[in-house]
Amino acid sequence: MWGNNLEVSTFDELVGRLPRPEEVDAAVHPRVLTLPADDGDAFDFAFVAWRDPGGAKALHEALGPIVEATLLAELSNPEPGPERLNALHFVSVEPIDELQRALQAFGFVRSEPSSELAACIRGEASACGLAVPDAFGSVWTATVGGVDASAITEELAKFEWPAFGVQPGALARLLGTTIDAPPTPLGLDQVEAKLVDRTPGVVRWIEPRAFLALCDFVAVVLARAFEKTVQWAPSDTDEDGFVSPPLVRMKGTEGWVHLPLGLHVLRWCVMPLLPGEEVPPLSHWAEDQSRV
Repeated sequence: MWGNNLEVSTFDELVGRLPRPEEVDAAVHPRVLTLPADDGDAFDFAFVAWRDPGGAKALHEALGPIVEATLLAELSNPEPGPERLNALHFVSVEPIDELQRALQAFGFVRSEPSSELAACIRGEASACGLAVPDAFGSVWTATVGGVDASAITEELAKFEWPAFGVQPGALARLLGTTIDAPPTPLGLDQVEAKLVDRTPGVVRWIEPRAFLALCDFVAVVLARAFEKTVQWAPSDTDEDGFVSPPLVRMKGTEGWVHLPLGLHVLRWCVMPLLPGEEVPPLSHWAEDQSRV
C-alpha cells in the first residue's frame, strides 16, 4: 500500500536563501526571547516591539514571519528537549493603536507582565544597547493548546527517527501504521482528526515528531493518491542546531513547484483559529495543490 518509489532531492536544490535577522524591520526585535514558565517543565517565548513600526498593519506584517519561524523551528526538531511550550508573549514598549486587530491572528489577548517577563525584556534592551524601559505600552499573551495525542507520540518515540526527507514516506508510514490510516485523502482526514486541535483562539500545538510525520503524510498523499511526482528535501541541521523545516517540490503542469510543507501545515493546523472560523480539511488543501 505504501510502496517505496518516492524521490529525494537535496535541500539546497529546493530552497533559496532565508532572510537574515537584520533584514527584518528593526522596530520589531528579530530575536525571540525564551524564559521559564511558572511550570518548571515548560517555557515561554516572548516577542518585543521597541517602537511603533507604523501602525497595526505594519506590526502584523513584521511580527508574523518571526512568530511563524519561531514555532516552525520548534516543530521541525525531532529531538526537542523535555520542556514543553507553555505560552507566547508580545510586549510593545511604546503604545500602538488598534493592537488587537494586529495580534488576534496569533492568539494574543491583553495581559499583565510577570516579573520574569519584564526582567527578560529589560535585560534584552540592556544587552542590545537600547534604553531600558521603565514601563510597557501593552503586554499580550497567547495560550498554547493542542489535543492529547500522547498515545500516538509515545508509539512514534519507539522507532528510530530519520530526518524529514532522508527516507521519503518513512515518517508517514510510521504515523499511518500507528493510527491505522491509509495514504489517501480519507486517511489524511483521519490523521488530522487525531492530531489537530479545533479550539479557537489558541496555538494548536502538535508534538514535533507527529508534526513532521503529518507533513510527510501530506507529501505521500500528493504522490500516491493524486499521482504527482514529488521530491523530498532532506532536513539538515546547521551548526546552531537549527533543523531545516519540511520542504518538497512537486511537478506541476508548468514545471516544478516548491511546497514549504512545514509552513503550510503550521498555518493550516497550528496557528490559532478565529472564533467562528471554519477551516476545510487539510486533504482539501492537498487536492487544490495537486491541480497546480
